[in-house]
Amino acid sequence: MQVVSIVNLKGGVGKTTSAANLGYSMAVLGKRVLLIDADPQGSLSASLGIGEPDEIKTTLATILMNIVNEENIDPEEGIYHHEEGVDLLPGNSDKIHKRCFSRNKYQSLCFSLVKRKYH
Repeated sequence: MQVVSIVNLKGGVGKTTSAANLGYSMAVLGKRVLLIDADPQGSLSASLGIGEPDEIKTTLATILMNIVNEENIDPEEGIYHHEEGVDLLPGNSDKIHKRCFSRNKYQSLCFSLVKRKYH
């Protein structure tokens, strides 16, 4: 499994556009692609037409809290299958994940959720 992260603290530098375009390009090449929207604004989720980010029932924060609470989770829970061939775990403004995880722990949990399917 190859992991690509697009990270920059500054806003307006093209992170969302780059992630969507890279994801689509990889899908066209036949790769299985999961985009994880870790942005509290949920811009990637909104740009892929998943709906209003704050109205999405299951998001990255929901999944992470289920892990912390040692609840059973379905590996497909919360993942949207987009018509363009990419999958998406949406994000929103739920701040729970920021209170519970360091950046490294957060990434580790995200990757452990999906490493079996996306390799």
